[in-house]
This record gives sequence, structure tokens and C-alpha cells, in this order.
Amino acid sequence: MSATLSKQFAGENVRNDERLGVLYERAPDVTDDLKKIKGVGKVIETKLHEFGVYRFKQIANWKKAHVLAFTEELATFKDRIERDEWIKQAKDLAKSA
Repeated sequence: MSATLSKQFAGENVRNDERLGVLYERAPDVTDDLKKIKGVGKVIETKLHEFGVYRFKQIANWKKAHVLAFTEELATFKDRIERDEWIKQAKDLAKSA
């Protein structure tokens, strides 16, 4: 995990998955309402939670490879994550969270 990510997630029970990015080992005490991201409804939010994605800051740090992996895992429209700008939205929401 990079120094920046280590700092962002310091003291939290996370692991860095090469394919999917930073994932929580279990739900953190504080979670974000991922449904605030356009394109994320209850079903997708539940699937993200199953993988260990609970916070905007996780999605804000996704790279192209993570987007491709989650597109496959979520079985969603091929370009949905990019088209709906999940990463940009997550960055904005993380700042205000």
C-alpha cells in the first residue's frame, strides 16, 4: 500500500487487494451511503459491501484496473462506473464526509 493510502486508512482494518483495491476486512464503525453515488443503488451497494467496500475514499482511490475488476464482479453495464463518474463523485463526497 502506498504511503498516501496508508495514511488515509491508518488504524483501520483494511487490506490492499491488488485486483480490487483497498478493502475492509469487516464493516467499519463508520460507513458511507454509497447510494449517494449516481449509478449505485441498493443492490450494487450490497454487492460492494460484500467485497469490503464501505467508504467513498475507497472508490476515490480506484485505478483503471480496479474499475475493470469491479465492472466484471458487479456484472454491471460495461462502462457504467466510468460513464457515471463514480471515482469523481466519490472524491467529492469523501471531501464532505
